[in-house]
Amino acid sequence: MEAGTAEHSDVAGSSTESQRISADAQDAPTDWSAVFARATSERSRALFLVAGLALVGWLVWAVGTDAVVVALRTLSWRIVPVALIPALVLKVTDAYGWRALLPSRRPSTPDLFRAIVAGQAVGTLIPAGPVGSDGVMMMLLRDRLPRRDAFASLIVAHTTSVASQGTFLLIGLLIAWRLGDGGSPLIHVMWWLVLLETIAIAGFVAVQLRGVAARLERVLARFGLSRIHLPAAALHVDASLSGFYRRHRRNVALAFTWHFLGWLVGAAEVGVILYFCGMAVSGASACVIEALGTGVSFATFFVPVQFGIDEGGTVAIFSALGLSPAAGLSLALVRRIREAVWVTIGVVFLTTARKSSRPEAAAERA
Repeated sequence: MEAGTAEHSDVAGSSTESQRISADAQDAPTDWSAVFARATSERSRALFLVAGLALVGWLVWAVGTDAVVVALRTLSWRIVPVALIPALVLKVTDAYGWRALLPSRRPSTPDLFRAIVAGQAVGTLIPAGPVGSDGVMMMLLRDRLPRRDAFASLIVAHTTSVASQGTFLLIGLLIAWRLGDGGSPLIHVMWWLVLLETIAIAGFVAVQLRGVAARLERVLARFGLSRIHLPAAALHVDASLSGFYRRHRRNVALAFTWHFLGWLVGAAEVGVILYFCGMAVSGASACVIEALGTGVSFATFFVPVQFGIDEGGTVAIFSALGLSPAAGLSLALVRRIREAVWVTIGVVFLTTARKSSRPEAAAERA
């Protein structure tokens, strides 16, 4: 956080000011709508977590614990490199994808990597999800990257990520059709999902080109709120977004390419995990599994807790492709362990960054 408070001249003045603020806080009305929204969010997150745990428990019971235990025992010590290396490469591609959209004086790739890992960890742990994740990334880079540039670049990064995911899903469906697995009801649903993603991405890019803040001001004016003017920062973000697509198309294409490589790394991770679990599949099948998995994640992005959804979706994908449900559940559980490892690493990155920023903040106040 930025150090924006001034130092008081003496202790008595500080005490008087604190008492005044405390009295004002007691007199201020309570924002019960915010309290209710926060309580509802926490309660819904807890309910989804309990439901997810119940679903995972039922899946383990339905599939059978023996096959899952055998797969995890076969994986053995290899779970350490399997949990670290593919995800490491994936997060590096995310860092390069974001870096391609930043100005020439940009943070280093290691700094972007640490910010992404920390942000994704926070996004996994808190109800705010992606919003909280982006906030953490901008906070960690606030000294090396203007917030306006960071915010605009993150919007374009998310757009290129979703566009590359839709492209990867389309390729996966084509491979499934070529392999003879295109008749499953799940595959038919995924075709409709590709169409929905295409429309959503095209609409989102069109809104960015026309200006989000400017359009919001016009909407407010229609409701008689013409006196409300958005800050200059929002208009700056509008200009940055439209500039990305009009003047930096090569950078946008490069970001798309890096994110697409990330999805390919995810497919490689699927193949590696299943191979070391003694359930090897072909590279084409691994691509189909990962592509359909990204489709499930996209379709359920609004669910505050993904625990149970990824496991159930993976089992459904394996069943639709005629593969062992036990293999699908084993894959999902290993990836859940990998996620826990990287959440821990992200929390360590965040804690270290906060500790290192405290002496700098104290020096600025001195």
